[in-house]
Amino acid sequence: MLNKIVALVLLLLNLYNYQYGLNKIIIFLISLFVICLYVFLNVKKAKSLNYIFLQLMIFTWPFAWTNIFGTDISEFQLTWFLISAFLFIFANIIKKLKIKKSLISLIAIIGIIYSILPLFLANSFNEGLSDFITIFLFLALVLVSYSSKNTFSEEEYNGIVDSFIFESIICSIGILFQYFMYKFFSLQYFKIHLQGSFVSGSTQSGCELLLEDPSCSAAMLGCGVIMSLIRTNKNKIYYLISIIILLGLVFTSRRTGIVGLLLIFPFFFLTSYKGIIKKFISIFILLILGVIILYTLAIARPYESASQIFDSNGRLPDYYQSLKLGLENPLGIGYGDEYLKSKMIYAIPHNSILRWYNFGGIFLIIPLVFSLFFSILNSKENKNYYAMWPLLYSIIIMNFIPDILNGKFLYIIIAIALNYKISNINQKEGCGNENFK
Repeated sequence: MLNKIVALVLLLLNLYNYQYGLNKIIIFLISLFVICLYVFLNVKKAKSLNYIFLQLMIFTWPFAWTNIFGTDISEFQLTWFLISAFLFIFANIIKKLKIKKSLISLIAIIGIIYSILPLFLANSFNEGLSDFITIFLFLALVLVSYSSKNTFSEEEYNGIVDSFIFESIICSIGILFQYFMYKFFSLQYFKIHLQGSFVSGSTQSGCELLLEDPSCSAAMLGCGVIMSLIRTNKNKIYYLISIIILLGLVFTSRRTGIVGLLLIFPFFFLTSYKGIIKKFISIFILLILGVIILYTLAIARPYESASQIFDSNGRLPDYYQSLKLGLENPLGIGYGDEYLKSKMIYAIPHNSILRWYNFGGIFLIIPLVFSLFFSILNSKENKNYYAMWPLLYSIIIMNFIPDILNGKFLYIIIAIALNYKISNINQKEGCGNENFK
């Protein structure tokens, strides 16, 4: 209950501040009080610091693009999400973190060191600093999470998954509220992006709550859908919860998260059920979710044919130009989207791997991509399906968006993936698909 209260209070506080405005010092002090109280109560309950700070990363994710004073990060870049992530890392360091001798540790360390080079190559240090922090933090979380002694207990693990799903629910409800108020009362609450759609004369209304770069960030809701479907092995009410989260994702009107789900659902359902009858049930559920996606997306983002959902929007020439730029600059051109855009004929590549390639060359791609695939294999080995399926989903969608790390949620998934050891969890309780079968 404490987790849900803290999540709601922090989100509502920031929503109110965005819509109506609060004094910077007041919002900072209220947020600080709530966070400190949460830390104190959990320390008193003997919860691990990894658990506490990962929970805070989840709670502060919906406003991770708002700084600690409640204003845009363009004014001041320090956010509660960043603080929580760095505290997660620091908590492991002070516990006398011992780096495990393994290939992933070596590659993560090399990546952390090499990630400094594109910062010095950057055309603008200030612009490049944001990209450097994003990549440095991801690789540091990989290294620390894998080497951490403080793996989650069964109770902590389940609590983290529950919080992730709950955060996805309340964000989706907020997005549905936005759409309802705009559609029926022409009232705009929070961030709403309006633009033309495939159908002439129609408008797509992207309800974004407090998210920035919704194509990247709203993908967390896709992960919430997947986690909720896995959770149905405990309670069938999670089918309804998954639909609510799915509707929230659809009404962001961003196709990337939707396309990712449409591509991964067949594999997810057909491998999650054994037996002919259960296979038929899985196909039936898949068809229902597919109909919901296509019907509601046509409302939020009108289209004339389903093929337009997969329309490339002219991305292929950008991919070609990006590859050409990478070949001409094997060490990259440095961090910074504006500088990268000036080097491109059209726009920056809507592909995370190509963007990293342009920033720092092949030596920046290797540690980032290897970390993702290693985390998937580690999750599969430990039967940690709450991390494995969202990571597979992330691998799919990162090929259609400029920088998946901008969505922030991947930090959370990586920490869940690498702080879990199968020996710590009662498998009978279930941590994934084995309970569907």
